[in-house]
Amino acid sequence: MALITLPNAPAFKTSDWGLKTATAVSRSPFTGHEQVYNYDLALWYAVLTLPPMNRDQAALWTSFFLKMRGRKNTFLVGDPDAKSTRGTATSCTITASAAIGDTTVSVNIGAGKTLKEGDYIQFGGSASAKLYMITDNAAGDASGDVDITIEPPLKVAVTTSTSAVIDQPKCVMRLDSNELTWSANELSVYGMSFSCTEALS
Repeated sequence: MALITLPNAPAFKTSDWGLKTATAVSRSPFTGHEQVYNYDLALWYAVLTLPPMNRDQAALWTSFFLKMRGRKNTFLVGDPDAKSTRGTATSCTITASAAIGDTTVSVNIGAGKTLKEGDYIQFGGSASAKLYMITDNAAGDASGDVDITIEPPLKVAVTTSTSAVIDQPKCVMRLDSNELTWSANELSVYGMSFSCTEALS
């Protein structure tokens, strides 16, 4: 399995981006009371559509798809419409370890700097990148320290040596299908769309 570089142009025309979770709900047919169990599954997924392209542009993407070898290899991608934070923070470092399942992570973002609810953050380097969303506004104290809340819960433990990325955060994705096609018209204008889901291993 290899990490293949996603072409950086053209930008996606449309994107459907979301999170798959697994929650079981059982309702008693006699009392109506419910039991709810939240499983650990939490995977980002996307359906990405490229704009019409000429053959030179399309060749970069067809080559990428072939290098993916169906669902064998992986690539990095983030929410195309949320590449940067809306807060004032420009960097982020983890200041204390956090365990799998935690939804609070201690970080330093700079004195008075902010991260906004709905911003994304990536923990881990390229080969192990995991993506999370910040669910509450956060502001660094006089030393720049702050506890941020995230969803989904941490999938792997993080330490002070784990990288934290807020500029163009991404996660490792895998194509959803071993079959991928593209179309072209009589003017050699190409159209392409594909779906992918976060890869955890």
